[in-house]
Amino acid sequence: MSSSNPLTVVTQGDLDLNGWHDQGYGLLLVTGTLNYDPDASWYGIVMVIGKGLVTGSRSGTGEFDGATLVVQTVNPSTGAPLGFLGGAYMQFADNMGGLGFYYSSCWINNSIPSSAYKILSFHEISQ
Repeated sequence: MSSSNPLTVVTQGDLDLNGWHDQGYGLLLVTGTLNYDPDASWYGIVMVIGKGLVTGSRSGTGEFDGATLVVQTVNPSTGAPLGFLGGAYMQFADNMGGLGFYYSSCWINNSIPSSAYKILSFHEISQ
């Protein structure tokens, strides 16, 4: 993964970036809670969909550039789908460091793959 080779990274459930002191490029999709380590950086699109919660409590020098979307679509206690969009939260400790979250149309455009998608697997859900 690099700025010239952005990836789509999907985490089904919570993602804890504590201890990850690196850079990511592309689309990051988290279906649970994202625990942000300010030493980590992401360039592209970050989507936290599900519990609608981003947390952080450490210090560091990382940043997120691009776009960040946080949406609550499930009940955080039960995991049951909501019939509406719930409140989304970004909870950071008072002592948390980092350089912040910045909107950048350049990093958004760079995170979109230039080649066609290749289907690696397919699963049809019966209704």
